[in-house]
Amino acid sequence: MREGPSVRGSSKTSRTVSPATLRLLVSSRGLAIDHRPESRSPSAHHIPTLAPVTFQNLSFENCLPINLRTFLRTELGQRLYIDDNTIAPAPGESPERFMRDLARAIRRFSFVRAHESWVEVVCERDTLEKALARSRVGASQVVLCLRCARLSIGPDAPGEHCQPSCLTVILRGLTPSDFKYEPLPAGSQLRRNLYFEITSFRCARQSRGLPHCDLDYYLRDDHYVFTWRPLPPEYSAR
Repeated sequence: MREGPSVRGSSKTSRTVSPATLRLLVSSRGLAIDHRPESRSPSAHHIPTLAPVTFQNLSFENCLPINLRTFLRTELGQRLYIDDNTIAPAPGESPERFMRDLARAIRRFSFVRAHESWVEVVCERDTLEKALARSRVGASQVVLCLRCARLSIGPDAPGEHCQPSCLTVILRGLTPSDFKYEPLPAGSQLRRNLYFEITSFRCARQSRGLPHCDLDYYLRDDHYVFTWRPLPPEYSAR
């Protein structure tokens, strides 16, 4: 068992938290690669004015983990706008106060995760993306098993997880529309598609009243890190 993604922060709270400080806080565990501050009017549209109300939006090259997004929505509610790669304050929010409270929420996320048990499976980025490319033409399959805590790659990957306790997720990294285009979608789009597949898995399990173990993934040091809560010992997928 290893800790899931965490964001390390100082136990001391300063009066102000700058965007650069927050970027370092988030990126300390590889969640952020690129940060781009943006200016927004209160209506959330880019409207040039002589004296705009400036909000420091946080935009990330890679998708924010699902569990982090869920936690921040719970903590900050209607005060923030968040999607797969952007965090921004809601109209009317004080940028300084919002950034301070956002940093505190991320530190709470880190603290909670550090005191829970999480399973991690790590795969080198190039290895997984090449395997997903081969799966497109039927030359390979990619299967993540939550019971075995293993990512299997190969023509018979599903056959490696046939035990009643195995809970598998077939990863394709592609959507039907991707088959209309050549070459393989860029890495950023492929990673978004992986999030879509994981979200679909979570929703399907939840709709059936079954555990999805908060399955998630993020990028760390050029590696994919899949993470989830341990399955109950008595769990059987069949």
